[in-house]
Amino acid sequence: DEVFWTYVRKIFDDCLRAGAIDEDERARFLQFYEDWWHVVDHDVEPRLLHLDLWSANILVQNGQISGILDFDRGMYGDPELEFAVLDTYGNTTPRFFDGYGAGRPRGQAARTRRHLYLVYEIIKYAFIRMARGGSRSTARDFVRKCFRILEQNPAF
Repeated sequence: DEVFWTYVRKIFDDCLRAGAIDEDERARFLQFYEDWWHVVDHDVEPRLLHLDLWSANILVQNGQISGILDFDRGMYGDPELEFAVLDTYGNTTPRFFDGYGAGRPRGQAARTRRHLYLVYEIIKYAFIRMARGGSRSTARDFVRKCFRILEQNPAF
């Protein structure tokens, strides 16, 4: 929990420094997290997360996963964060959860966590576009998408 909060603050600080967001937007994002994290916080056994799991990083041989590549984003944390990252690639299908061996957590707290985790994942792309490519318009598209995600959660 404390580690995730550190990551949250750092990514919004990075976005601010890169020019992807302004001070007011940074404050608004952080306020969402401060207002809602205590509501959705839950006891969780940290698991090894990949955080960049998509087809290009999965080796398959004879229909079976034979290897996983590219662990540079890996960390220990809440498996629901991994699910949110997988959501951005459209990989959290019923078939995925069959193979995972457990269903996605349900209820309002889980949906709210999902929104907070999605924003954490997507806002990174605003920073990347500004820091690597200098594309302010693309970065702003990611920022707007993050605000839409937060505002569409009925709990907010």
